[in-house]
Amino acid sequence: MSATATLYRCGLTKDCPADVVYLAGLDFPKLTQSVSGSGLDTRRSDIRGVVRELEPEQIKAIKAAAKHKFFRWSGGKNPRAKLHSMKAPGYKALEGDTPVASYVYLEPTSASDYEEPKVPTLADEDEAPTAKDSAPETSEDKKAADAKRKREARAKAKASPAK
Repeated sequence: MSATATLYRCGLTKDCPADVVYLAGLDFPKLTQSVSGSGLDTRRSDIRGVVRELEPEQIKAIKAAAKHKFFRWSGGKNPRAKLHSMKAPGYKALEGDTPVASYVYLEPTSASDYEEPKVPTLADEDEAPTAKDSAPETSEDKKAADAKRKREARAKAKASPAK
């Protein structure tokens, strides 16, 4: 680890419509797996995001890339979201476009820390997050917030005309 690099848990929130997003050449998965044992004794444990070393310049590049990507919802009864770039030719903002930054998190951590991330997404922050910015949430708070986000996404998908 270089002198300026810090370990971060990086990933996507549970309500993100994609399983992985790529920003600044790095992957941001919802889940990774820890595999132990072999054969019939193989056990897989789901772990939120991934832990990696990040330099301050990488964090700036990630945040800059996240500002230019968004999810656009489509489909009537079964809404789907596709990842798009604001830099694409012919880009035009539509109601219901959701910025990727609202789903991506970066949490300073240690390699042995495999707890649920408890930090705001990149859309909620101006600077790199710090450990003391983390506010513990209860599982009921998370469930209520997830349910609210899903209702809002469905309402936005219904309000936007299907093509």
